[in-house]
Amino acid sequence: MPTTQADLGDWIADYADEPDKVREFCIRHGILERVRTTIELARRNFPPIEKLTLSIWKDPLEGTEKAYVFLEVRSGYEEAREGDRRFRPQWVKALPFPERDQIRFSYTIV
Repeated sequence: MPTTQADLGDWIADYADEPDKVREFCIRHGILERVRTTIELARRNFPPIEKLTLSIWKDPLEGTEKAYVFLEVRSGYEEAREGDRRFRPQWVKALPFPERDQIRFSYTIV
C-alpha cells in the first residue's frame, strides 16, 4: 500500500500540542520530511533529550511562520555544545536552504 502525506504526518502528534496545525503547515510548505530529518538528526547528535517539542513559531519582526523544533537536553554545557557542533553541519548538508529556512531549531540545557 502506498504511503500518503497523512501517514507520514502521524509522528507529529508525539511532539506537538497542535499536531493538525503543524502537519498542515509542513504539508503546505513541502517540509514534512525535512522536519522529520531535523528531529532524527537532533536525536542522533544531542545528549539525552528530556523533551522535544514541535510547534509553529511566528517571527515577531518578519511576521512569518516557521516550523519550530525545540529540545530540552539533560547534560552539561560542553556536552550540549558538542551535540550542537555535530548536529549543525549534518543539518545543513541534509536540508537545502529554502526548506531549511522554513524550520527553526534551538535547545536549552535542563
